[in-house]
Amino acid sequence: MIDLHSHILHQLDDGPESIDESRECLRILAEFGFEELIPTPHRFHMLYDPQPEDVADRVAEIGSLLIRRFSFEYMYAHDLVERQFDAFELSTTASGWKVLLVEFLPFMSRKNDIEQAVFSLNMKGIAPLIAHIERYSMPDEFWAELKRKYAVYYQISLKTLSNRFFDNKRNQIIRLLDAGLIDNAATDLHRLAKIQQIEQGLNYLHKKYSKQIARLFSLSFEG
Repeated sequence: MIDLHSHILHQLDDGPESIDESRECLRILAEFGFEELIPTPHRFHMLYDPQPEDVADRVAEIGSLLIRRFSFEYMYAHDLVERQFDAFELSTTASGWKVLLVEFLPFMSRKNDIEQAVFSLNMKGIAPLIAHIERYSMPDEFWAELKRKYAVYYQISLKTLSNRFFDNKRNQIIRLLDAGLIDNAATDLHRLAKIQQIEQGLNYLHKKYSKQIARLFSLSFEG
């Protein structure tokens, strides 16, 4: 299993405060069955914007065999596609799309805004992997239609799957999994204190969606 979304590198964003916490998170995730983690610190965030060289230093300092490279969780803003920045893609599809992990500003919750963002990224050869799509409170039909029209992928958070059965975000994840619309699941781990939620969400996936595990925790994207 490969985890494509975590804030596991210490003192870069809102992740671990110490290298010891980072290493303990990595140790436990390895016990859960993860064979590789691609750290994705926040990039172009309102509060955090670590530079690639800073991230590389943290990776070298930790020295874990689980971390072989890194990427970013890019905060989308209207000028993102106009910026000159190094795109540390998670993957490149067979048809040439660069897959980047993208999140949206909290107030960017209108359908037109998200669709325009995906269109703009596609025009630059980028197929966004939208992080934790359950946060944006969009109807299932919106996500289905967006995928029909654009090169776009959807990621869910294991932490949300650990919520109680009546949680709306959790229930939407289950519906989208049942519909085959989810491309990736990830820890989105920030702190050691949340590791139990990761385990609970992972256990749920293994129990209910065991046939999808290999696809949900891989670097393989269609299109």
